[in-house]
Amino acid sequence: MARLRVVFAALMCCVPWLANAQTAASARQALPPSAQCPAALFGGDLPAGKEAIRTQLLVLGPLADACDLRADFHAHRGALLLMAGWPQDAAVALEKALLLNPELAGAQLDYAQALVQLGQRQQARDLVSQVTQRPDIEPGLKQWLQEGLSPHATVAPAVGQPGPSLDESGWTWAGLLQTGLGHESNLASATHTSSLVLYLATGPVEVPLADSERPQAGAALKVLAAAQGVRAVGDGELRVNAAVQGRRAAGQKVADNQLAEAGLGYAWPLGPGLMVGSLALHSFVQPGVYNYKDNAYSLKYEPLAAWLGCKWSAALSRTEQQYLNAPILDGHYDHVRVQTACRQTPSASLLAPAETILGVSTGQDHPLRADRPGGVKSRLELYARHETALTLPGSRIAGTLSAWGRYSRSHDAQLYSSLLGADPTHTSRRDLGLGYWWPIAPGRSAGFDVESTSQKSTNTLLNIRNLSIYGGLRWVWN
Repeated sequence: MARLRVVFAALMCCVPWLANAQTAASARQALPPSAQCPAALFGGDLPAGKEAIRTQLLVLGPLADACDLRADFHAHRGALLLMAGWPQDAAVALEKALLLNPELAGAQLDYAQALVQLGQRQQARDLVSQVTQRPDIEPGLKQWLQEGLSPHATVAPAVGQPGPSLDESGWTWAGLLQTGLGHESNLASATHTSSLVLYLATGPVEVPLADSERPQAGAALKVLAAAQGVRAVGDGELRVNAAVQGRRAAGQKVADNQLAEAGLGYAWPLGPGLMVGSLALHSFVQPGVYNYKDNAYSLKYEPLAAWLGCKWSAALSRTEQQYLNAPILDGHYDHVRVQTACRQTPSASLLAPAETILGVSTGQDHPLRADRPGGVKSRLELYARHETALTLPGSRIAGTLSAWGRYSRSHDAQLYSSLLGADPTHTSRRDLGLGYWWPIAPGRSAGFDVESTSQKSTNTLLNIRNLSIYGGLRWVWN
């Protein structure tokens, strides 16, 4: 019965899942076992510990075809995926188990927990409420579940013993601290142009740029701190996040920079998915050189059902931009963003799920002043990111390999300046990155990130290149 005690806490306060499969195993109803689908491999209690869970997932992977019509196979595999922290994959497996056998009480409660983690709290409460109506649920457990469904309950009464204690604040927190020492080829993001051509009434004139305006390479130290919190509010979920990053160049006459951001959002069930409204604040400062701030408002819809094996989302956003050193550049960027996240479930050849994120964003940046250089700017952005587990030769510990890329372009509707030519400015930018981080202790890892930036424009002042390499330590907690 221990595994069922978590349902109330998860539905109310997102308490981590405390599980063994005794009740689910006793509730399973399956087809007769066969040599191709040996029920002994998934008919017992769930293992304890992440490595044991992963090992059993690897064992079950090759049995997927042979056991495809066995409800107990999908229920057991779904419970493992839920314990491993992959609720989307768990929900798919548990839903299939319930389609094959709707009477699996253990699978119903596991499915409710997966729905909670995916943000469908009301649907999860409805499912648990159905379980309490079953005649085969023992009275003590039934009373516990019914009390747990109360919207005012704060502590879960256990069956025969005290329930799990809950954080009085109701928040679930996670954080990250990362330090890195590295080298950049262009610390100040200076132009790579050695001279500038000005188009005067008397004809074009080439003006050489001073050496102080050219790219400067050197070492730098980066520090990043971030935190995020989640709390159940009503049928939805309140989300907060904050991050700060600073970079200090060593022995260079280059301004340090500081990046800060904070966000507040609320996600609530709507139809077959979640609607997420959010507000985000950003700031990027190079003292004495550059000072930028913006406020971003977004409304995003996330269908919970996967399409072609991927989760999709679409968002409408407005970003109000402020250039404190040059207010004439202020404007607001209205855009739409579509994103998909595809995850490969653990298999015999993969110890952890690989995830690929693809996205596209497009919109227009409208000036607040009619005389802003360039006028209205049309923007397009494409981005991709892939993460997977990778074990280095000679090592038994898998690290995380990440690769990312971003392409963006901007077209001005009007001239930036008649001194720079007769055509509006067109600018394109490409960012490519690669990183590898491997664990050295629980919650700690060491690794490196390499990123290349290349920006080309018809306005030669905007031609920029940079190569950065950073290695360091990372601490993660939750």
